[in-house]
Amino acid sequence: MDGLSKRFSTILESGRQSHAYIIEGGSPEARREAALELASMLLCQNRDRSTNRPCGLCTGCKKMAQGLHPDLVTVSPHKGMIRIDAIKEVVAQLKFPPLEAQSRAILIFDADRMNPDAANTLLKTLEEPPKGNCFFLVVSSQGSLLSTIRSRCQVLTLHTHKCSLYEMEKDGDQRFLELLEELELEEPGPEKLQWALETRGRLLEALALYHLEGKRAKAVSTALSLSKEISKDKDLFGLLFFILKTLARDTLAIISGGDREDVVDLLINHASATLLGHIAQSLDEEEVIQHLLRLEKLENMTRRGINLEYASNSILLFWFSEHE
Repeated sequence: MDGLSKRFSTILESGRQSHAYIIEGGSPEARREAALELASMLLCQNRDRSTNRPCGLCTGCKKMAQGLHPDLVTVSPHKGMIRIDAIKEVVAQLKFPPLEAQSRAILIFDADRMNPDAANTLLKTLEEPPKGNCFFLVVSSQGSLLSTIRSRCQVLTLHTHKCSLYEMEKDGDQRFLELLEELELEEPGPEKLQWALETRGRLLEALALYHLEGKRAKAVSTALSLSKEISKDKDLFGLLFFILKTLARDTLAIISGGDREDVVDLLINHASATLLGHIAQSLDEEEVIQHLLRLEKLENMTRRGINLEYASNSILLFWFSEHE
């Protein structure tokens, strides 16, 4: 039994089951398998008393294996986003008790792709959850969710390790990494690739604070701290320009094509489509083009000795400003 299943088994055995969990870490495939495994543990009618693992033989387990269990509810993004209608449909089912199991399992895959209305609707449900229901929000990182949602969930983290380039690509970052390798850097190794992914993640989390949660002072403070940290290492500074160029490129695509599935599928930062879509609503095409030109200009200036902290502050704050 893996660590996550063992932890959930201990929770079930203790009788201190929460109404909501966040499953984070690992690859998308690992997270999905873990969510279904925990749901099976919850819905099994004859769990092993020593391990709480599903028996695999009862009616509940057989229906789970066939994807037909009436007390399993799953939600996934449609055209790159989870909209309010999908969450409302789930909420409507919660008015009734589970049909066969003691508790209904609600799995929301890629929960960070809920648009603001969907996230707020879910939040209201998590604030006063009906009995006999257990939510599993499946995301790469809990930081991509609203802090108010995180505060109402227990976090279950899949064990991770330093990713190889191949594993990073499988985890949904292939386009980002392929473009990164085209930078004029001397063989950006795994450490630089990992740093770029982590820095992008921190920046996106700050943008979510600003644009989705309205915590503007905290978001700007986080961005400025990140800027100060980046400016201390000239070798890595060029990666910031690359990250911001991918954000600008994706934002332009959304401004031009909206949230159509074919547009979302082309984004470099595919997993952040909902956030970028929200940001795109306050920008027009000309503003983003001018930002890209400024990035090119400052990137050239840094090679001639410009103050790095000034440069990073200048380009980062574009994303933390009102443009309407």
